[in-house]
Amino acid sequence: MLRLAWVLLLLPSLVPPQTAELKIVPWNGCKGAVSSTFDDGDPSHQSVAIPEMDKRKIRGTFFLIVKSMGGIGPWKAAAASGHEIASHSATHRNPSQFKSDEEEAEVAGAAKSLEQAFGHPLVSFAYPFSAITPALKAKIEKTHLLARGGGGPLIPAGVEPDWLNLVSQVTLTETKVDVYKGWIDEAETKGAWSIFMIHGLEGTRWGYSPIKKADLAATLDHVKDKDLWVAPFGEVGAYFRAQMFLEKVKGTPAPGGMKWDWKVPPLFPKGIVLKVKIDPARQELRQKDTAIKPDAKGLCAVRFDDGALQLKSR
Repeated sequence: MLRLAWVLLLLPSLVPPQTAELKIVPWNGCKGAVSSTFDDGDPSHQSVAIPEMDKRKIRGTFFLIVKSMGGIGPWKAAAASGHEIASHSATHRNPSQFKSDEEEAEVAGAAKSLEQAFGHPLVSFAYPFSAITPALKAKIEKTHLLARGGGGPLIPAGVEPDWLNLVSQVTLTETKVDVYKGWIDEAETKGAWSIFMIHGLEGTRWGYSPIKKADLAATLDHVKDKDLWVAPFGEVGAYFRAQMFLEKVKGTPAPGGMKWDWKVPPLFPKGIVLKVKIDPARQELRQKDTAIKPDAKGLCAVRFDDGALQLKSR
């Protein structure tokens, strides 16, 4: 079950409760975010990428092609260790070549196959060849919460992006590792989200533009000690999309304070946990008439699936 640790801030604490607003801190309370995504189910992902990531306790996203993903066992093991399994279509043909009756199989059919194989709905999709057509995008919107697109700038906090075309930074054989480190540093300094699009790795049989194992290792080492949320694409994207959703929810006066009510939108994963910052000396959060005890940082764990939250003044 996908679990997201979300940090929300109730501002301003000195204003009477009836005017308080619900404000979410971007990127799970970190300065920025980085997600490593791997395309095509290349054999080097299992032999190189996953071991290197597991060694550093970093989780990534693996976009699989249903018709050529090979044995399911290693991918189930990857999912069990926290990596995201996502869809890269059924056959990885160029979407511009799809006939109208083929789009359903490439998107919904692939999603259904992967859901049956892994036991839960998929959050994310990646466009084959980063090619996007209006018809394909319309199909994806019905089955996936998020979709990764092609190359582009880092994604800033606070500005709602196109959830079905989240741009990425593409790794290439000829690119120097300092460029990858620069993407990471930029995410931290600019408060943004860097999505790495990686294909083959050194020693691959058929992966596109493979990068060296040493470059992958150096990049992972560079990111792990930063003040960055390093998490799978679907986890960060679902956080960000819910942030934009919840910041539009209006609070209403309630006895002793305020309350927020929302209906969880379709396609969001179950088990989302939000952490809300309060002033424990003057405020109390409740869900289902139960007070939530804050941790040492004053953060309260809130169940997003409950669809309701109360703030009371002490």
